[in-house]
Amino acid sequence: MGTYFYTIMLVIEIMLAALLLYSIYKVIWYICKLCALSYKIRRLKKKGCTVVCLRSGLGRVFGARGKADYRIITRSGVFEVSVITFISTHSRWNIQNHYTIEDNREGYLIDVRRYNKMFYKAERHSERPDHAMDFRRESRITLTRLTLPPRDEDMHPEDRRILLVYPKPQLLTRTTTRMDYLDPGARLEDFEIMYLHNLLDAIHEAQNPSYGG
Repeated sequence: MGTYFYTIMLVIEIMLAALLLYSIYKVIWYICKLCALSYKIRRLKKKGCTVVCLRSGLGRVFGARGKADYRIITRSGVFEVSVITFISTHSRWNIQNHYTIEDNREGYLIDVRRYNKMFYKAERHSERPDHAMDFRRESRITLTRLTLPPRDEDMHPEDRRILLVYPKPQLLTRTTTRMDYLDPGARLEDFEIMYLHNLLDAIHEAQNPSYGG
């Protein structure tokens, strides 16, 4: 009986140690990804762009989602970038409508959900099935409010407002009356949804108007 008990305790300790090591690795990986983002944005200055940082890295991680983080000025346009970031990337990030009484306006929530592979077998015949992942077979990791501020009066009509989704999640969806997939270029109010490579390409084209023809 004693040997059996100690064996179980040893297995539990190994599992807890593995979980701790993975958590440490994931946090370090996430910090490195955020540093890489800041580095790539700052490098735009060497290409002639003006980069204004509006929030610190901690503000992007722990602050309100949807507020502007960067203003990037190019030769032919301005990009106001709001970074949407979470540590969990092997998951589905779902944007859903949410009416906020205090603001008396329609707002949004971001629901980060992960499929329970330990208990359910994911059988997909396509990367985009009709009903991506069964809601009942997912676990919620976090639920965060997304606030999209109105456009400033001093912004030019052609200035682009970007929701930068970073790092790239496994799936990005939106739920209104049904669930839809969100691809780069999709719009949420007057915000364009982009991943980092889409943003860098758009900035390169704006800084070099003759690029791509």
